[in-house]
Amino acid sequence: MSWLPKSYKEPSIGKDFLSPSKIEEGHPVKIRVLGHFDHPETAVYGWSTWESTKDKNVCHRVECTDEARAQLISKGYDKPQIFWALLVYNWEEMRPQVFEFTQATIRKKLKEIFEEESLGSPLTYDIKIGKTGAGKNTEYTVLALPQSPLPDEVAEQISASKCNVANLFTGEEVFGATVTTLRKPRPEQEA
Repeated sequence: MSWLPKSYKEPSIGKDFLSPSKIEEGHPVKIRVLGHFDHPETAVYGWSTWESTKDKNVCHRVECTDEARAQLISKGYDKPQIFWALLVYNWEEMRPQVFEFTQATIRKKLKEIFEEESLGSPLTYDIKIGKTGAGKNTEYTVLALPQSPLPDEVAEQISASKCNVANLFTGEEVFGATVTTLRKPRPEQEA
């Protein structure tokens, strides 16, 4: 008999975000981009910076305007950096997440992929992001994979999460509902 009830599920707190720093070297992450900057509930970009306080470090995010950047600088925070935050589906975690990053190399490669007309909408294919090195020697690879349909159960899971990425600017919760992780399909056994 198990000490935990059979219905126990690990809370999703902390798993709502995917950061490039969480990608392990040699273990690329496969994601499906679900967001578009024309729809702020699914994707935003702006300036971000950190404030060191006695208790913890606090991230401040503002829209991508010169005035907003100047306000961050005037408050004495660390140098603001451009960030992107995209709603994605993380196939390793089997759940929607917000992929938030400041790395220019990732932005540049994603921009190239998104602008490649032959690939079509990033909603129709997965992207694999890998990492090598550490610290200032970290390098990222970004690769578009062949088009594939999004399974119905994944689409339902994403819809049920009630995500609003624009809440990053207000400090509100990004996911308006508990995100249930789907089970990974078992690998097919060879006969």
